[in-house]
Amino acid sequence: MRRRREKGFTLIEIAIAIGIIAIIVSAIALLQSGIYKQEKGAEVVSALSKIQSSIYRYSQDYLRFPNSLNDLKSGYDYLPNMSINSDGNSINIASNIVVQYDGNTVSPCLRQSLVISFADVGVCNETARNLNGVNGDLGCNLSNGNYVIRVCL
Repeated sequence: MRRRREKGFTLIEIAIAIGIIAIIVSAIALLQSGIYKQEKGAEVVSALSKIQSSIYRYSQDYLRFPNSLNDLKSGYDYLPNMSINSDGNSINIASNIVVQYDGNTVSPCLRQSLVISFADVGVCNETARNLNGVNGDLGCNLSNGNYVIRVCL
């Protein structure tokens, strides 16, 4: 008497298929996470460059550095398409990424600096990698629950 094979998949075949799908999905998620951090890092560097050049243009026009970022919006708008927070000294670049102007001289900077705060250490590290040749403390130091980079002007 011959045994007739049942149609369908065995439990082991289904488990192997699910395992392969899970590995592929996790690999795609890791890749997406890395791409997100690279994009955010590049976005921060671009915005930082705009803010720095605005501060330099202001200092050339007025022969002094601004007292706050609000100074960049009074009269001639040195920061078009960027809105300054209500504190007058910080700009939200993206969600959980804030650039703050520090008018005081703080080590390692010899004059004013920009302080960038990140909620995600991965985005902070990616931004620091993109800031080649920039003076400052690019160590992603933990401060008040955020990771911080200080860029000298």
